[in-house]
Amino acid sequence: MYKEIVIKDKNALTSESILVNGENIYKDNIIMINDIAQEPDTSCNHLNKEYYLAKGFLVLSEKEAYKTIHENNLLKYIKDFSEISEDSYFNNLEMLPPKNFKSTPHGNIFLISEYTYLNVTGVVVEHKGRYFKACKVDTIHYDTHIENIEAKFFNVDEV
Repeated sequence: MYKEIVIKDKNALTSESILVNGENIYKDNIIMINDIAQEPDTSCNHLNKEYYLAKGFLVLSEKEAYKTIHENNLLKYIKDFSEISEDSYFNNLEMLPPKNFKSTPHGNIFLISEYTYLNVTGVVVEHKGRYFKACKVDTIHYDTHIENIEAKFFNVDEV
């Protein structure tokens, strides 16, 4: 059955704000509709999607909604590098088995084996005696992480 999502704010659409399970959902101004929907606060009023469009809601297909959920979740979970303590670095290293541990000329880099969201996980780096952590997709090459750390935390002219 074809479904549509009616939502007031597309940026609010995340996996935590909606559960798409084939039922009408009334939460955070998000309503799943088929051909006829009900106004969230009036269970006896049957309305169509034109009503919601006129009220300023967006009407997304189920496919568009899932794509939006995925994009918004990535934005929610991906975090840039920040400096952490040596203790925090070793806690991350010893907490779970590190994934894809690699030694570099200036330190070490690894992924946390427990993922935050789909292919988003923690990236932990020891570089030039300092320690850093971020949440990134696991497909980014380690050299890119080191370049980002160099640009953000080190003078690029340093040797």
